Amino acid sequence: MKKSFSIFLALYFAAIIGLVQITTENKAFAASGKKLFKKNCQSCHGKKGKGANAPNIQDERFKEFKRTVKKGKGSMPSFSSLKKRSIKKIWKYVTR
Repeated sequence: MKKSFSIFLALYFAAIIGLVQITTENKAFAASGKKLFKKNCQSCHGKKGKGANAPNIQDERFKEFKRTVKKGKGSMPSFSSLKKRSIKKIWKYVTR
């Protein structure tokens, strides 16, 4: 019984430590996405991506979002120099 409880506690604390690390990484990812969004998107899509002079992008699926960023759409120019990871950061920031 004591051994089972000790194993349970060890697994429990390992899970908590893992969640803290994931949360920290997600915050850093989102902060980077916010910076990229401000630089590349905010002037047209507004402060939170809800659309100012351009469409609301908060509900975009990643595949469509990435395609639009890479190739452009309508009056939006392409941002073909942005890497997939940067596009993912922007998308995560906007859709959170």
